[in-house]
Amino acid sequence: MKLSEPLLMGSLIALAAGTWWLATSARRISSTPITQTARPGYYLNEATFLQTDDSGRVMLTAHTVHAEQLTSRDTIRLTTPDIVFSPKQNSQWLLTSTLGLLLPDSRRLSVEGDVRLRALEAKSATGAVVHTEHMQLDLDSGIASTDDPVDIQFSKQRLSGYGLRADLNHETFRLESKVNGTFTR
Repeated sequence: MKLSEPLLMGSLIALAAGTWWLATSARRISSTPITQTARPGYYLNEATFLQTDDSGRVMLTAHTVHAEQLTSRDTIRLTTPDIVFSPKQNSQWLLTSTLGLLLPDSRRLSVEGDVRLRALEAKSATGAVVHTEHMQLDLDSGIASTDDPVDIQFSKQRLSGYGLRADLNHETFRLESKVNGTFTR
């Protein structure tokens, strides 16, 4: 037996062992589950959302320039929404802002940035327009509220204060503190 034959045989065995080791390592890696990253939610441009009450009556219509589902919280972000809220028959309120968040339970809406709330019927709430920076709307109770500074303009009259609780079902506004008003003839 020549010296080169045992060397060749050892090399072949080492090559076979290395090939076997690489094959089993690759199989182990490929069978390891790949963790998927969170999939992005949907997004829509120029979208209109409708929400109905238990009887099927449309109680909320939200038109937005852009809507995006935030999957981490299952919240829907609305860009410059125009929201018409109808808490009861023959009662409609327009709520506008720069940003809105429809919360996962679909029963609450939070808006911020140049928030304006007004009744759509001329006779309703004496044409008052509420202006603030943040507001929450509970769709079940019809209550709009904020803790921020608030201005209420109606006709030539103006009220301001901090905090607001607006019962849109009964068309009543209650400023919480530091109320100041201007009334002109």
